[in-house]
Amino acid sequence: MKKVLDYLISEDLDLSLFFSLSLDENRTRLLGYHTPETEAYLISKGFEKIDYIYKDDEDMLEFQLENIYATLSIENK
Repeated sequence: MKKVLDYLISEDLDLSLFFSLSLDENRTRLLGYHTPETEAYLISKGFEKIDYIYKDDEDMLEFQLENIYATLSIENK
């Protein structure tokens, strides 16, 4: 787990953008609300948009950077 935490710190991610952080020894999951600024921030950090768990849910966007997964929820319209 320390290895995952060290990696998160080394990537200098702003964890305040997320309301949930889940760690295990192989991956990290971040959950947050979608804003154009948050999406741009993730992309600027090297995250790529993926279709994984929420591929059929248009209100959820997923991003991945190595073993870090970020899911952004689009609030009700």
